[in-house]
Amino acid sequence: MENDEKVPVVIFNRGGNGRFGSLNYSSIFLHLKPIAEMGVAVLATQYRGGMELTDGPGESVDEFGGSDVKDVINIVRLASQLPYVDENQIHMVGFSRGAMSAFISLKELSNIKSLTVLGAPSDLFKTIEERPEMEKVFDYRVPSFTSNKESELRKRSVVYWLDELPDELPILILHGAKDERVSVEQAKILADKLSDINHPHKLVIYDDYHGLPFSQGLMYKEIKAWITGERRTE
Repeated sequence: MENDEKVPVVIFNRGGNGRFGSLNYSSIFLHLKPIAEMGVAVLATQYRGGMELTDGPGESVDEFGGSDVKDVINIVRLASQLPYVDENQIHMVGFSRGAMSAFISLKELSNIKSLTVLGAPSDLFKTIEERPEMEKVFDYRVPSFTSNKESELRKRSVVYWLDELPDELPILILHGAKDERVSVEQAKILADKLSDINHPHKLVIYDDYHGLPFSQGLMYKEIKAWITGERRTE
């Protein structure tokens, strides 16, 4: 890259909660490196409370779609100030919970060129129906969950406020038909609701599981085409 050349940037929102799913050497090699090899810069956050390594008064707990979303917003703002980044080519990729973080952040961001979500939970009410054990995760992590369950779940469920997303933001939805953590029905419902409001999007379903472990090559080809604009929306 020449000294004055600027490149697109991808904001990568990791999945999981707390330390589970946190970025480490292995996940950086598996998920961030293939994106960087597309010729873009990649920035990511662990989310505040995402490592939960402190044990003093300042200890923070990952709020799973709460104050941690501010870290996504702040890293986008940081990206636009980096001298080697094309501020008109800021893209976002969200994996699992990271898709939720992406959707919430887009209520405040208007400069994202494209969004890709993988294994996205788009309706947390449905998530609890599918995996009742997740209610314990929400109860621990989401502030005031017990007293405000419905409102807190709705805040984190994009299907209830799709009209608050940037109008022309193209959304690529990738999902595994055999996904055992977030059902493919959530992807289908999300795509249907985007169609209802004529929002640009594309849904790709693979014969695969959560994270698309057996479809990595095809998945990254789709993501690259989406980022570069060589895409076909539905």
